[in-house]
Amino acid sequence: MNNGKESSAGRNRLRFAVMCSGNTLPAAFAKCIEELLAVQGVELALVIVDPSAPRRGIRWSEIKRIISSKRILWTLLGRLFPVERLACYRPVDMSGTLAGVPRIQCEVIQKGKFSQYFRPEDVETIRSYNLDFVLRFAFGIIRGEILQAARYGIWSFHHGDERKYRGGPPAFWEIHNDDPVTGAMLQRLTDRLDGGVVLQRCYIRTQRFSHRSNLNAILWATTHMPARVCRDIFNGCAEYLHAEPSRTEAPVLHSPNDFQMAAFLCKTAVAWLKERLTSLLFAPDWNVGVVRQPIHSFLNPDFHPQVEWLSYRKNNHYIADPFVLRVKSQVKLLVERFDFASNRGAIFETQLSGCESSPPAFKRSIDHGVHMSYPYLFEHEGRFYCTPEAYQTNGVSLYALDVERDVWSRVATLLDGFAAVDPTVFRYDGRWWLFCTNHDDGVEQKLFLWHAPGLLGPWEPHCANPVKVDVRSSRPAGRPFAFEGRLYRPTQDSSKGYGGAITINRVNRLTTLEFAEEPVAHIGPVKGSPYRNGLHTLVGLDSVTVIDGNRLIFAPELVWHRIKHKIQTRWGRGARRSPINLPVEKNEMKPVTVDSVD
Repeated sequence: MNNGKESSAGRNRLRFAVMCSGNTLPAAFAKCIEELLAVQGVELALVIVDPSAPRRGIRWSEIKRIISSKRILWTLLGRLFPVERLACYRPVDMSGTLAGVPRIQCEVIQKGKFSQYFRPEDVETIRSYNLDFVLRFAFGIIRGEILQAARYGIWSFHHGDERKYRGGPPAFWEIHNDDPVTGAMLQRLTDRLDGGVVLQRCYIRTQRFSHRSNLNAILWATTHMPARVCRDIFNGCAEYLHAEPSRTEAPVLHSPNDFQMAAFLCKTAVAWLKERLTSLLFAPDWNVGVVRQPIHSFLNPDFHPQVEWLSYRKNNHYIADPFVLRVKSQVKLLVERFDFASNRGAIFETQLSGCESSPPAFKRSIDHGVHMSYPYLFEHEGRFYCTPEAYQTNGVSLYALDVERDVWSRVATLLDGFAAVDPTVFRYDGRWWLFCTNHDDGVEQKLFLWHAPGLLGPWEPHCANPVKVDVRSSRPAGRPFAFEGRLYRPTQDSSKGYGGAITINRVNRLTTLEFAEEPVAHIGPVKGSPYRNGLHTLVGLDSVTVIDGNRLIFAPELVWHRIKHKIQTRWGRGARRSPINLPVEKNEMKPVTVDSVD
């Protein structure tokens, strides 16, 4: 069998068909089609219509079956709050997109209780269109010759990690079982239920308060997957199309019975109440710690860091996101200082030496009246730079340090028109790279990547964006580092909550066409530490590593600030975000070169 590179060699066009019930598609599936057609060379060549109309109402025989199976609560809630009302299922008229596209109606042959087989003459008709793949949004469990009617088979979503959750209902059992993440996959179907060839996977944080919210979130998280596979085919990076099918032995699940449903409702109600009370009466208190060991020590699973926490304690403030860099003979420490009263952060700095034993004297470094955090530091040809997060500016700005005056000035715009979160800039293998997430699209889970021949650009989005969707290991958490000839990337694990832990990934492939990494270390909050509720930054410099830690403190005095902020966000000035223009120094940067990260 050919691998992905052989089968895609010389291809400049991909033809696909869509299986649907007519001209209307749920919004999330319509988005999939939109993203597919935005890929140059992808063409919708056929519409395969499922003529079987969905049955409305419940028959008496079905009512008796529901009562006997003790699934009354699930059925009742489904009638009162149908998932069809969710944003992901909102009907979208696709008549314009489907106009002029050939279509055929296919009556299937039912075998057994669930299996559907296409008639041989319909399979031959579909084959005659010389399709590369078929995207399934209709029919049931299809089997037989239809699965080989297109070059790359039939692609179908399974909203759940098939290694644990087969069957359905999707996005339910993860909440019921206290699973911190909800997964999904795009698979190339085989004759085995949920045992297809896995083409793409993604993971989001489980929405513990609502099955509807969890279902809505996971459907939207998958819309990019078919387009991503098509780009990989064009680029010769789709060997996974012919991988071995999933060998899952997970049991096939069904809708919950009344006992399971009652436990589920109690669990979600308690989780919702706990979250609301915690967010109202308690506040996160982050602090910065110093570990007198090099950052690669954290790759050792037996490493237990000894942390020297800064003696910093201010009412209504905290410090987090530490970055360090040696400037002349001193180590400069930059942090985000968050102010609860204004509900935003700014960049402050101090000298690292001596601040562990006495309260550090921080001074304001970068503050333009918008929320700023993650003061990412790097050096380059003897100059020192910072790319702080300021997503409200809808871009990424580059700041340079005037060493003599000890002043930071904005000197360039690296990205414009993208609400970048935690922008991480470095040079690797002769090219510049920028990693970040998007404040407006899966801020904790979707990793976006840019690259450029030089620091000043031009910056191009990676052809596989988002290159990764995984709440456990996507969002940057510090400077990448090299160890024993390999590149490692610290990332946030927010599966159990924002900033809960850190995953260190080893980058296996980083090119303009491919990105692949694997987790090699997981670092939780420091045991026995006063800051044991979270950890989301890890930055090394020589034989020192700086981290941050979080604890919850009772803060009833902040209740009014939070209520006021919610009112402003919902009905006032915070309801919409407009790009904010920041000042740029008149002296333009000169082109420079930088040594590789390793």
